[in-house]
Amino acid sequence: MSFKYLKIIIIFSILAIFNQAYSSPHNQTFNRNFWSPTYHGQRLNYCAIDGKYCGMSVANEFCKLLGYKSASKAIIEHNVGLTNYVLSRAQCQGWTCDGFKLITCTGEFNRKPAKNFYYREHRFAFPRFENYRIDWCFEDGHGCGKKAANSFCKRMGYMKAKHFEFDLKIQATKALGNHKLCFGKNCRGFSTITCYR
Repeated sequence: MSFKYLKIIIIFSILAIFNQAYSSPHNQTFNRNFWSPTYHGQRLNYCAIDGKYCGMSVANEFCKLLGYKSASKAIIEHNVGLTNYVLSRAQCQGWTCDGFKLITCTGEFNRKPAKNFYYREHRFAFPRFENYRIDWCFEDGHGCGKKAANSFCKRMGYMKAKHFEFDLKIQATKALGNHKLCFGKNCRGFSTITCYR
């Protein structure tokens, strides 16, 4: 074999390796869980206002409104009591109204650096979990403050808690870790949690 052919084979081999190394997709998918998702300040109804579509179809609308590609998972929660319909200001009132326990949204992030306006903050005043104020501690007096706040933000679809404030003498709180309730003047919780994504 001549040197000329050997040189061509080496060049093509290098190009093939280079192409393989850089042929992976530019976008990667990620999932974000929204526990007890809300719409216009109330729990999101499991169906559309006309009742023609429910479940994943509503979850897809919800995820797209938040800037995600689609929904990959939706879990129903029965007898929520008060819900808002997607793409409407109308409400469903009563214990026959169903909502979502969980919606998992799927998105894509580009390898290019994200612009600053992609990241958002949201301040939750008197944050709640399953209709109770959130306990200051994550579980049995452990993980107080930061861990409990981070857990709440992740449940709401954010990455972490940026700021949170303490509140005393709350009549009833619920821990995010083991869902234990606290009743009485000794219960402590959050007055605000600011979440960031």
